[in-house]
Amino acid sequence: MRSGAVKNWFGSGNRAAALLWLLTVLVAAIGGVAGHRTVTDVYHGAVEHWLSGQDLYGGGFQYPPTFVLLFAPFHALPHAFGEYLWRGLSALLLAIGCWRLLGLQVTTPARRRRLFLWLSLPVLLTAFDAFRNGQANVLFGALTVLGACALAGRSGAAPRLWIARRSLRKPIDPGLYDNVVGGGIGWGYGIGETLVKECQEESGIPAALAGQARAGRSVQVLAQHADGVQWERIYVYDLPLPEDFIPSSQDGEVSEHRLVSIDEVQELIAAGAMTVDASLATLDWLLRGGHVDSDSARFSGFEQLPASESSPLLS
Repeated sequence: MRSGAVKNWFGSGNRAAALLWLLTVLVAAIGGVAGHRTVTDVYHGAVEHWLSGQDLYGGGFQYPPTFVLLFAPFHALPHAFGEYLWRGLSALLLAIGCWRLLGLQVTTPARRRRLFLWLSLPVLLTAFDAFRNGQANVLFGALTVLGACALAGRSGAAPRLWIARRSLRKPIDPGLYDNVVGGGIGWGYGIGETLVKECQEESGIPAALAGQARAGRSVQVLAQHADGVQWERIYVYDLPLPEDFIPSSQDGEVSEHRLVSIDEVQELIAAGAMTVDASLATLDWLLRGGHVDSDSARFSGFEQLPASESSPLLS
C-alpha cells in the first residue's frame, strides 16, 4: 500500500482488524521463536549450503533455488530479529492480499471494513500454526492472492467510479449522490487551488495526488430549484485513484462513499438519484471515455449543451 493509503486505511475503522492481526501473529511468532517450533532451520541451512557451494537439497530443503535468494536477507540478520521479521512480513502481505481481494467485489468502504474483520478470523485461525512455524506457505499464499488481484484489476474490465452521498444536513440536494469531489470556486481562488482544497476536504485526497487531475470539459447549467435559479459553469476533471485508496470525508458534508460500476452509475442518473451537476460531469466522462454509446438516443443533446468545451489545464 502507498503511505497515504495506509494512513487512510487505519483511519477508516480498521484498527480492530489491525490489532487482531498484530496480536495473533505476535503470539504465534513468540511461540515459534521462543519455543523453537520452527521450520526455518531448514531455510537457514539451505542459505548456508548455497554460500559455501554445497548441495542445497542435502538438509531437507524442497523449494526452488530462487527461494534461497529470497530468504538470504533474513538469514543475514540477527537470528531472533530475522525470525520475527520473516513472520511479520509474510503476515502483512497476506493481510493486504485479503483486503484487496475483498475490494474486487465489495464497493462500499464500510462494508469492506466489516467483511475484512470477519474474514480475518478464519484466515488467522487457519494460518496460526504456519505463522508460528515460520512456514513459507504463508508468503506463497499471500503472493498468489496479490497476483490474482493484480490480474483481475488489469483484465480489461470496465473502470469503476467513486461517488459520494451528500449529507442529509446539506440544504441543497440532501441525500443525493454526487461526484467524489465537487465545490464552488470562492472569491480569490483559482480552479487548481479549489480542486486541491475540495479534494482534501471532501475525500481526503492529498494535494500531490489531486494535482494529477486531467481536464475534461466544462458545461453550463441552468436549472430551477425551490430556492431559486442555478446558473453556473461546471469544470470537469478526471482523477484516476490508486486501487487501495479509500475516500474519507474531512468536512462532514458526505455521509458515505461508494465504488460503483458504469452500469450502476447510469442507473443512478436515470433514477434521478444523482445531482444534476454530478450527472452532467459523469456523463461527460462516460462519453469522452467511450464507455457509453454517444450515438444512443439516451444521450442525444449532450454535445449541444452550452459551453461544452475543454476545462482549463491545471498549471
